[in-house]
Amino acid sequence: MPINQLGGLILWHIINYIPLVRVVQQTDERFSTILTKIGDGLQLSNDNISLIETRHKTQAWCKENVPDAVRLYYSNNEVDSYNQCAILDAYNCLSHDIMLGYSNEQEKRQYQGKLHKMTVAETDGLPYLLPLAEGYPYMITSNIDVADGLVNGAIGVLRHIKRQQPNVDDNSAEAGPSTSTTSPADREEIATLWFEFPEETTGTRAKVKCRPYVRSYPNTLSTNWVPVQKKIVNITLTKTIKCKRKECPCVPACAITIHKSQGGTFAVIVYKYLSKQPQQLVYVALSQVTSIEGLHIITKKDAPFRFKDGREGNDSQTTRDIRNDYIRLRGHTLRTITDNAVKFCNDSNNAGQTFIKNLNSQSLPAHFADIEKDTVISKSDYLILTET
Repeated sequence: MPINQLGGLILWHIINYIPLVRVVQQTDERFSTILTKIGDGLQLSNDNISLIETRHKTQAWCKENVPDAVRLYYSNNEVDSYNQCAILDAYNCLSHDIMLGYSNEQEKRQYQGKLHKMTVAETDGLPYLLPLAEGYPYMITSNIDVADGLVNGAIGVLRHIKRQQPNVDDNSAEAGPSTSTTSPADREEIATLWFEFPEETTGTRAKVKCRPYVRSYPNTLSTNWVPVQKKIVNITLTKTIKCKRKECPCVPACAITIHKSQGGTFAVIVYKYLSKQPQQLVYVALSQVTSIEGLHIITKKDAPFRFKDGREGNDSQTTRDIRNDYIRLRGHTLRTITDNAVKFCNDSNNAGQTFIKNLNSQSLPAHFADIEKDTVISKSDYLILTET
């Protein structure tokens, strides 16, 4: 976003920042250094480029050796195409749609056709057709519970599909002057999808809430799984024509776009590299994997791979602006509470004063590691610990 659209230069220039000096997603320090250079538009060494190029694999190799790895593509068409082929024996779950406000059957069919072609983003995260199969990854497409980590973009593996008899009320039109129509109901409908997320903290509250129900089905459900129910949204087609859609807020995630992968962390990825991709997107794609060993790069029709990013550096106007702003921001570093506390301790020691710290640890065995690693506590001359 241009700076002048973010409150103007005055607001932008009074913002302080705190630098993150380590790429926490990567366990390989050499790979982390390469990513930092790519992100900053700096030139890579020949060894750095060679290391990236050794990660080139054929599509057949990836299919055989890492079939479950998430694929990262630049375009939505490639993502949709791969997901359709990757999910085998899927149950195609159609959304339950109620059309409202149309004047005749022709108009209804016209806007139903328009509705079915709309993207998930245009329908509030609810797809028209959702292929479901247990054992495959899916991405949550709406914010179910932000505080609980069930947010748009969270990826989990579908472990169980719970079905039930259809609700008669779902087939009834809303009261009002306009006519409506619904899609025909199946004998059984999807009630709940149970997902297992890689982060144990995702869906913690949801898991606790449904624990009694889960324990009543010990051979079917697991306490590590998170339930996701169908959601209802209103989709506006015109001023008068609307659709009330009921569907599970998720889409297949065997493959996702690079844009959608931002903020994710994966042990293994298969990334389709295109030389024309913006360098910022190349950085985003490469930084999603936790180690260089988990990175597998494919090319169109298995063409020879030449990593162009970083050979000469990126000296575009956008990159220069970013570099200059980083230089400016170094003079506006945010001082944290820890920084102030460390300075206070150092000043006390330099003045020859004795520094005594009293800490109520509540439970020393539970917090021993926290106390041992704390930056401020370690600077104390004497430490008094209490438990209450």
